[in-house]
Amino acid sequence: MRFRHPDGSTVHLAYCTNVHPAETLDGVLAQLRDHCEPVRRRLGRDRLGIGLWLAKDAAHALVTDPSALRGLRTELDRRGLEVVTLNGFPYEGFGAEEVKYRVYKPDWADPERLAHTTDLARVLAGLLPDDVTEGSISTLPLAWRTAHDTARAASALTALGTLAERLDALAELTGRSIRVGLEPEPGCTVETTDDAIAPLTAIGHDRIGICVDTCHLATSFEDPHTALDALTRARVPVVKSQLSAALHAEHPHLPEVREALSAFDEPRFLHQTRTATAAGLRGTDDLGEALHGDALPDASPWRAHFHVPLHAAPAAPLTSTLPVLKSALTRLVGGPHPLTRHLEVETYTWQALPPELRPRTRAQLADGIAAELTLARDLLSDLGLKDRHEAPPPGEAGMEQLLDDEDKETHRLDHPSSGELVAVAEPDAWFTYYYRLDDAPAPDFAQLVEIHREPGYDPVELLMDPRDPLVMVKAATAPGPAPQEARPALPHGGGASGSLAYSRQPRPPSGERRRRSAPHLLHPPVPSTAASRPPM
Repeated sequence: MRFRHPDGSTVHLAYCTNVHPAETLDGVLAQLRDHCEPVRRRLGRDRLGIGLWLAKDAAHALVTDPSALRGLRTELDRRGLEVVTLNGFPYEGFGAEEVKYRVYKPDWADPERLAHTTDLARVLAGLLPDDVTEGSISTLPLAWRTAHDTARAASALTALGTLAERLDALAELTGRSIRVGLEPEPGCTVETTDDAIAPLTAIGHDRIGICVDTCHLATSFEDPHTALDALTRARVPVVKSQLSAALHAEHPHLPEVREALSAFDEPRFLHQTRTATAAGLRGTDDLGEALHGDALPDASPWRAHFHVPLHAAPAAPLTSTLPVLKSALTRLVGGPHPLTRHLEVETYTWQALPPELRPRTRAQLADGIAAELTLARDLLSDLGLKDRHEAPPPGEAGMEQLLDDEDKETHRLDHPSSGELVAVAEPDAWFTYYYRLDDAPAPDFAQLVEIHREPGYDPVELLMDPRDPLVMVKAATAPGPAPQEARPALPHGGGASGSLAYSRQPRPPSGERRRRSAPHLLHPPVPSTAASRPPM
């Protein structure tokens, strides 16, 4: 989804495909068909953004075989999907029965991590839509905290410096700027946004920044405004933000709360648990550790790193950290200028939820993801962002695109006479018009061009029969204000400030033209307005 920020820039909203992980390219293509396209259709969108997770084998196949990359791009286009961001955190095996600590390997001190992220950057440069020049990749926040000594820390920073140089070279070669963001996570070397500032300022490159995951932010009890203001002061770029919510227990000492939390203690993913005390942040590596014994103080609220669905908070006595997400989003995109233009809903734990909460079918999963995106869309709308690509309203299904000011500039249609919006018909649709079923009583100008007798103009006035030698003469000699330049028929689509009607009927042969009513946004149709022959 694309949104227009009040400052005129475009903010992208996607959902991350690590919720249905695939290790191979064939698996990725299957997930587009089985999951991503159904989500798009449920939302009624003509195009949907997805944040692809590409395991190392899939990424390597794409970067070594240009035809495979072209095939993926074609498949995305065919299914109405687009990619501006990748999730580069998991390296492989994210669909395994037990992921836990494996997700942090290899880390940034290992050469495999640099090679994989370089591959991802090259792939993303080839997948970006034609009208997008910036892509983003989220990645491991250096390493898991254990066994990360001074030497490995230095190796990790060196690798990120090398990556920055490669991203510069890629931008020079392709014209596409790919940025990579470290994603702070509890238990890692970079656990909080504050931890990220020192290594990122040491690297000091605008293509290496931070990915703000709002679940991780909340789990560490960070205040979103304080955290984001500190990043701004340090000039650390927010490459992307993952919209997610953590599990929150207000009274963890109560038996009923412990029982509710135990339903989320599952064997596949690591669910780091934290509490804020007077002495600072305390935590365990997993929820089970916190629940058994006295490893974690329970006088204050607990938060667990469990990505719960955004639109459906857990049942009482638990809740989610959705308020933290809302606060972060306000600071990220609610100001005069967005701190980031890439937002990604990331709830990968649908199948790790308690059994009674898990989707049982693909359709139920698609419904849940669509509901999350709907909530995110509404939050952005509440902050003043405007949805730029609504699906055509009922009755206008033949509209392929509706171009606003920014789109018109992209397609070089931003001239003064192009109208507020430009509607582009689908290839098998054509413009229809109100008028007569019988051409005999129609006035002369009904079959030519007339743009001089009304304020504004209708889209069909841009259409004419180029084979008629009198079209230009009659348009130029029409009575009224000074003649304007007559425009030739557009092969596909037209511009106007009004609403268009479409027909999927075959273009009628000469002498059998049909004209139908089309509502107009600016003024109602009047009998004296001009019509034209549909282009033959």
